[in-house]
Amino acid sequence: MVDDAELEAATRFFVNKRVTAEGIIGPHFEAIATRVGKCETVIAIHDTTEFEFGGEVLREGLVG
Repeated sequence: MVDDAELEAATRFFVNKRVTAEGIIGPHFEAIATRVGKCETVIAIHDTTEFEFGGEVLREGLVG
């Protein structure tokens, strides 16, 4: 469960104009590029599965 302080911290983080998707994920892309650059073969697996939990019955823990 998230408390009020954690929610406020997350909100401040995400509304901060200095925080960008590139700034968050960029270092991870660079690290991956460095690691795979040392490999002869790289297999990239991507799952495009989508789930939809519709219907009349509410399921605990899921937003319908």
